[in-house]
Amino acid sequence: MHCHSTNSDWGSREQDLLLKAKDLWIDFMFLTDHDRVIDSFCEQAKDFWIKTCPSVEISSYSAEHNKRLHLTFYAKQISWEIYDILENTVNSRIWFIQSQIEVLQNAGFFININDFYSFYLNENRNPDSLNRYDIVRYMFLNQYNRNLAKKINLNIDIDFTSFYRKYLKEWWSHSELFLAVVPKYEPNLEVVKTLRESNNAILSIAHPNFTFRSIEEYKKVLPDYVLSWVNAVEINSRANLAWVTAILESSHDHDLFLTFWSDCHSIWNPDESHGDLGELNPFISERFQGKKFNAYRDLLGL
Repeated sequence: MHCHSTNSDWGSREQDLLLKAKDLWIDFMFLTDHDRVIDSFCEQAKDFWIKTCPSVEISSYSAEHNKRLHLTFYAKQISWEIYDILENTVNSRIWFIQSQIEVLQNAGFFININDFYSFYLNENRNPDSLNRYDIVRYMFLNQYNRNLAKKINLNIDIDFTSFYRKYLKEWWSHSELFLAVVPKYEPNLEVVKTLRESNNAILSIAHPNFTFRSIEEYKKVLPDYVLSWVNAVEINSRANLAWVTAILESSHDHDLFLTFWSDCHSIWNPDESHGDLGELNPFISERFQGKKFNAYRDLLGL
């Protein structure tokens, strides 16, 4: 219920995903590329006898909690309003990336924006799918930039992941130094709520075990989200037992659908945050997932 293709991320083509799904005897599968509905996927899935529906991972923003969220959205049909909102999000992200690069250039880092885009095009990444982490990863290919980062970090060696987390990840220790300040580009939750209601959709909080800093934060804010807009929550394949238990309890308390799976970004290179296609959470059985799937198959026309 949560995987990506080269339409929004480096990694796997739609056809590659479907071929692997067939090898794994996967019965149902949803392509949730970032801020893109890939209409062709539903037609291709029919050739593999795989059940699916229009779906997308929406970037959104909660003003009340000052938090960015990723929401997986599944519907029998998706209205034109969603396509318009997603297009605005994608276009705004390009502007945001350009603004962030300018901030780093003004701080003394050497980044050629054309080379930056070419580097990721060679990895099958769309320019509008790139983020701050991608900027820092590219930036650290240059020895001059690595030396400058070390100098900024009080002459202590630092790798690109640590530099991103310390200096560019929102609300971390020194993010105010280099974080580009631009208007929020994601739709707010009230807009997303309207889209869920008008499309009779399932709208799920993606990977809460990575989105929230702790189970306590998740439990604290979830009632606000449920009252406003959400009707599902995801059990990510990398969630530990404590997180799975908390999500199961909250789904029962708030009468939420459960969505599942791996957030697969590549069938060749899973990492600590993104599982492989079809990867099951070790604390959830395949039978349990199938039972929950049956709970919303009629809603999605499957």
